[in-house]
Amino acid sequence: MSACVDAPYTLRSVRVQADRGSARWFGTRIFLTCWLIYALHLTTNTVREIYPALSLGDHFSLRVDEYAGLHPDIFEKPGYGWHINSNPGASLIGAVPYAIARPLVDRIVAR
Repeated sequence: MSACVDAPYTLRSVRVQADRGSARWFGTRIFLTCWLIYALHLTTNTVREIYPALSLGDHFSLRVDEYAGLHPDIFEKPGYGWHINSNPGASLIGAVPYAIARPLVDRIVAR
């Protein structure tokens, strides 16, 4: 038998199903799926990579002087300030959304 005969849906039934599912419902399902994934992966632990990201968003610098002593991987180099003892790649990526959202974050913190 051919694949067309065995197919459970005809072209007409596919069109009817496509009409029932609107773009708005599809967008809502995508939003809820993403929200659920992010909510399940939310962590309350702060890792060392967050400090340079915050410093970049706040001061445009990788110096983490204001976070000294909060993590064992933050060290001081005399004359140069405090820095993390790792590659700042994740911090550089994380600083971009924080810098974009910073005006909103500042308004929320000011309340």
